[in-house]
Amino acid sequence: MQALWIYPEGLMVSFTTNCGNSSGNCMRICGDQGTMDLQNWMAPTFSNVGGGRQGKLGKETPVKPIDGPDHFLDWLQCLRSRKPCRAPIDAGYQHGVAVILAMQAFDAGRRMVFDPQKREIHAR
Repeated sequence: MQALWIYPEGLMVSFTTNCGNSSGNCMRICGDQGTMDLQNWMAPTFSNVGGGRQGKLGKETPVKPIDGPDHFLDWLQCLRSRKPCRAPIDAGYQHGVAVILAMQAFDAGRRMVFDPQKREIHAR
């Protein structure tokens, strides 16, 4: 499955997933300055490997952990305290729109566009 999102701000996001075999999984985020390797979810790293702008990022470097409760525990604590969550509802909505947009494009076999004012997805 290949999905490509083009945002009005000029940002392009490409997502690819493949059915694998017993050799294991691989998850990487590739950018123009380098790569974030998420093979070991508990110890991700980033480096300048594959980046066109060499020098901005160094050799393989561990991502510094962020102290705080996990996502579900954070949500429960916010219900009790009435403080805002670390992941706001708008972020969840935006992720949901992107996933539904990609699935509808896949099902229809054509490009789909999201109209944020009307909150509608249209074929293009």
